[in-house]
Amino acid sequence: MIDVDPGNAAPSGPFASLQAGFVAARAQEAAQLGNAPGAALQLAEDVHTLAAPFCVIGARSFFQSFK
Repeated sequence: MIDVDPGNAAPSGPFASLQAGFVAARAQEAAQLGNAPGAALQLAEDVHTLAAPFCVIGARSFFQSFK
């Protein structure tokens, strides 16, 4: 399993750079949303959209390792 969201832990492992990228993207969106009503809900709803490019890169890297 490739998890691009390290949660509260620091990015680590073979996909640490992807985790760091996702954390940065999530932080940027959180900053843009600010403390507006519904900001936390919007961020939670956008998590898959934010993770998608990092997941694609991780999946591609994983499957290319079998060549």
